[in-house]
Amino acid sequence: MAKVKFFIRDPKAIRKTSIKFSFTYLGKRIRISTGEQIFPAHWNNKAERVREIIDEPEAFEINSRLKSLESLVCDIYKNFMRDGIIPTEKELMQEIENQKIQPTLQNNNKGFWDLFNEFVEYKRKRLPDVKDFDNSLRKHLLNAEEKWKKPLTFSSLKLKDKGLIEILDDYLTYDAKNSIGEKGLATNTVGKQFKNLKVFLNWAFSNEYTPKFDIKHIVTKTEEVDSIYLKQEEVDAIFNLDDLTDKESLIRDLFIIGIETGLRFSDFTRIKPQYIVDDKLTINPIKTISNKKNIVQIPISSKFRAILNKRDGLPPSYDGKISDFNKQVRELAKIAGINSEVVIYRKIGGKQSEKVYQKYELVSSHTCRRTFCTLKFL
Repeated sequence: MAKVKFFIRDPKAIRKTSIKFSFTYLGKRIRISTGEQIFPAHWNNKAERVREIIDEPEAFEINSRLKSLESLVCDIYKNFMRDGIIPTEKELMQEIENQKIQPTLQNNNKGFWDLFNEFVEYKRKRLPDVKDFDNSLRKHLLNAEEKWKKPLTFSSLKLKDKGLIEILDDYLTYDAKNSIGEKGLATNTVGKQFKNLKVFLNWAFSNEYTPKFDIKHIVTKTEEVDSIYLKQEEVDAIFNLDDLTDKESLIRDLFIIGIETGLRFSDFTRIKPQYIVDDKLTINPIKTISNKKNIVQIPISSKFRAILNKRDGLPPSYDGKISDFNKQVRELAKIAGINSEVVIYRKIGGKQSEKVYQKYELVSSHTCRRTFCTLKFL
């Protein structure tokens, strides 16, 4: 009986390691490199698949390709057996390589933008918000296409030198306008666009809409960004604010809960009464919700308990936009007098820059986790 197995090359690696494929039949065995690489922590050894978590945005596409490879090998083996042939390892490997080189492409009459629109609709069914693809990435690709002065195609993205990727990188770094109207995006913003582009390309590859090509030249740039945290007296100042509107009070309470629990915005805004038993909050963070083992228990702090008590035991919830939440939190921080000067260094428009902010201007939902880690552990 034939047996299929996927495994990672080095489970103890601190960097990405390759995914291998093993096929055993009639006392023979072949091993194939899938061409995929992931961090060991993102591999589900029992399911023999990549965990579908936020830290691994290409998990679905990678798993689709693994499934396609498994089907391909099994079908080739069945065809040999149907013809009464027991293939040698070399014969089986050769046939696999032949069929991998000449894949049957689906919908190859569709153009780049037809497939991009199809991809956005696919994502719309799986994500609460697709603006990163439908608005941002689409806008930047259209502008790069205009600078390219040719129709955007998959072939144009394939070019490593003097191709559309080079045009797009140049446009994002020096010409695209940021949120305050200045030319040139921050390094992490540029990196995010390329990351999202790679998600789209891998979707197209896994669905065999276009032949797979090397995308190592599409680099996801990143730089470490200075993130602020609040001192205990600053947290207390926000917690003790009074004469607030109902909306301001709601935002303030959620912000404090985020600080007291260390949860992300997507989690501290959806806490339900049944998650709280006695003095503990039990929740499965959305970022790792596919893994039941990642359920966490967090003690209810005195500030968290005070918020629950004034709300008759019901935790506050919020279904608005994170941008609106952050705007309101900054206003509350300003009212609380959190106005010390902070210097932030960033690379924008290809140049290193520094800017002085008043601290309240930098407060956001992410400040919760940074403050939690600093005050609770350092």
